Amino acid sequence: MQESELVEVLRALDARPGMLLPEQCYGALVAYIEGFVAGAGSNELDGFKDWVASQVLGRESSFHWSTIVALAQSEQAGRAGLSVLSPEQSDRASKNLIELLLRYLGAEATAER
Repeated sequence: MQESELVEVLRALDARPGMLLPEQCYGALVAYIEGFVAGAGSNELDGFKDWVASQVLGRESSFHWSTIVALAQSEQAGRAGLSVLSPEQSDRASKNLIELLLRYLGAEATAER
C-alpha cells in the first residue's frame, strides 16, 4: 500500500525539519502541516482533534489539536498559546506531534525515535 503524501511529508519533517521549515519550532511545524493539508484539499486529519484529545488528555477538549499536544509540555499553552513553550518543550512537542500524526494515519514512526 502506498503511503499518503501527508505521511511522506511527516517523515521528511521528522528526518530533516530544517529542509522544510523556516525555523525549527512547534508553531512553524503546526503552520506547515495546516498549510499542507489545506493546500492538498485533504481530509486526512478529520477527527484528529478528538483522537489526540483522547490520547493525550484522556478526555474531550475544545482546544485545537496543536494546543492539545502542546499542553503535554506546558499547561500554560492552553492559556497563553504556543509561544510560551521553551525551545526544549517546543522540540518535544514537535516530535510528539509527528509521532501522534503518524499513529493516527496508520503509519509507524521512524526507527530513529
